[in-house]
Amino acid sequence: MVSHQRQAYPWIEPSSTKTDAKYRVTADGQIRLVYVVDRRERALLTTDQHPRLVKLVAQAKSERSEPPSGVFYINEWRHVLVKAGGGTWYAGRYDPFLEFDLDGTRISPIASGHLSPGDRWTGPRVGVKYTLNATGDDVYCRRQIRPGRVRDEYLSDYLASASEVVRGWSRYKRAGGSIYINEARELFAPVGTDVVSYTYLGRVPIDSWFPRPDVGDEY
Repeated sequence: MVSHQRQAYPWIEPSSTKTDAKYRVTADGQIRLVYVVDRRERALLTTDQHPRLVKLVAQAKSERSEPPSGVFYINEWRHVLVKAGGGTWYAGRYDPFLEFDLDGTRISPIASGHLSPGDRWTGPRVGVKYTLNATGDDVYCRRQIRPGRVRDEYLSDYLASASEVVRGWSRYKRAGGSIYINEARELFAPVGTDVVSYTYLGRVPIDSWFPRPDVGDEY
């Protein structure tokens, strides 16, 4: 197995500041879902242990000379992205999904069986942010291609049918703006102003999204 822990991630970087949910490895080696409800922070532990994931995060953090605990994300390609040293680092791929117990209800990145696009998203709000344009026919992100230079990447640059695909999502997010995709490729978006809730937009087929970043992983 090849080690990729030293690799800065070549695609967009999740923000650990402008979000109300994130994953965190604790100092005692557990994994928590940290999120905000009514302006108060709550935390849930995973229902199962994930020692390999904890190790991936710890290795990436140690190579930045930081303690093994800290914030991480898992993106739509199940790439583990660790926030450390002022950047985002690729720590490896992790396929098992994290599950949590929320007041007696088990939640995970996978949409529950009864959930349909347009319904309220009830799963973890951890995801990578993209932007739905105001016309509702394209999705884009902004990534750093080298220090001091960024580039907007549009789905239409990679997918000929982007406008058709995106309109299926935008009917539930008509004003455009932020949308999030998680490790199960579920898409959800914040709606409302005074009281923000999240709406489920649907699951993104692997062939209807941006191409997978080349990180040289073994999968």
